[in-house]
Amino acid sequence: MMMVGCVNAFFVLVALLLAYVVHNHPSVREYWQLDNRPPVAVNCSFMQLHRNVTLPTLPDDLEALPWRCGLQEVTTTTTTTTTTTESSPNRLRVFVFTQPDGTWCWSNAGVIVYDDEILHIVDTLTDEHLTNHFIEAIQKQIVVVSTKKKRRMTPQWIFLTHGDIDHVYGLAAMRRSFVGFRGILAHQSTLDTMAKNPPPKKLAQSVMRARLVWSFFSDKNDSMSLHPWIKRLLSYGTPHVLQGYAVRFLGNLRAMQFFSPFDFDNTADVPTKDVIAFDERERHVSLSGGGGGGGNDAIMKIVHVSGTHSYGDVFLHLPSANLVFAGDLLFIGVSPIMWTGPARKFKAALHMLLATNATTFVPGHGPVCGRRGVELSLAYWDFVEAGVRQCVADGVSESRACASRLFDRLPSPWNAWLGAERVFINVDVEMNGPVVDVARKFALIGAQGEHGLLDT
Repeated sequence: MMMVGCVNAFFVLVALLLAYVVHNHPSVREYWQLDNRPPVAVNCSFMQLHRNVTLPTLPDDLEALPWRCGLQEVTTTTTTTTTTTESSPNRLRVFVFTQPDGTWCWSNAGVIVYDDEILHIVDTLTDEHLTNHFIEAIQKQIVVVSTKKKRRMTPQWIFLTHGDIDHVYGLAAMRRSFVGFRGILAHQSTLDTMAKNPPPKKLAQSVMRARLVWSFFSDKNDSMSLHPWIKRLLSYGTPHVLQGYAVRFLGNLRAMQFFSPFDFDNTADVPTKDVIAFDERERHVSLSGGGGGGGNDAIMKIVHVSGTHSYGDVFLHLPSANLVFAGDLLFIGVSPIMWTGPARKFKAALHMLLATNATTFVPGHGPVCGRRGVELSLAYWDFVEAGVRQCVADGVSESRACASRLFDRLPSPWNAWLGAERVFINVDVEMNGPVVDVARKFALIGAQGEHGLLDT
């Protein structure tokens, strides 16, 4: 038996060494002619028909809109703008582009239309391919309708809720399509985050190499699973120490497959020079295109909250529509994620969302919901905060051990929501502090790939 174990260990070492060499030599790209492979067609039909997505059952009291892919109108509000000489009715319309299943990089974006003349965008999508679908939907469903009414749609602002790649990588496509935009408005911390993001083409190379190496080990019938014989080899025929290294290595490769559907190779660098940054805690923007007038009903409040999902998080409050764009302060149907924290600051931000008295909330990922969605998110962070506190009291000081305990005890509905293993990231940040560099962020994402790797 010892001889068999040694032989198995030898072959595992050889396989992993080969994978490591391939993974670290970009010249393999030419040998395998991966540059000539057509880009994955990442659009709504692809997400619905080829990802085999099973959406979680959402609580009935969420007041959620249908979770479907594409642009849908959330609300229409008729307001009255008062000037020194007259009062006139205006219409405020809000649209949201949602992408089930809301997991890694399948984010939401929004459109605000004032009086069928002024158009504003909230965030972009993960790559230019997806963002172009978003732009096409805007042109067909909003601009064309407005033109038929003999009104000229004037583009104004792109608002950014934060600087993660799935909300900003489509900015170049937006800039090309909407030449008349006044600018891109973001908090200074968001601009700082964008400066640290990897260039899209560099990320494309990393994803390509990981996809190639992972293909040596994955199940051909399920690209996110290990081949059955490799599972058996690692589970029963590999020394424990070697198994740990192998699982970590393969988990990182597997996690990179989260990003394989996206066309980073044909996505231009983010035009950070076009970003107008502000550092106030709260900023008011006129939706009517004026300097600051139009009455309260034409104002959108941009509120910065730090120590939550990221340092640059803002939420956009439209008082007259009773609506908030929450960005990644809010996830519905998919587990939330915290890169800065701690949980008490995240909870404080969610209390601020509720304090707006809004009735409709647009999350960064997942379907549009009512106030109950925010309350559920608050309860999740209560669970994480209390769980970590109990770990410390019980002498469990290692974040993975604590996260394993919390993962096993996740209550409903979060135990059935997608990405429940994100609790490992959230516990790590709660115990070890914020993620301030890209390397640690990708290490924590890589650890997500280890979850269930050897499950049969």
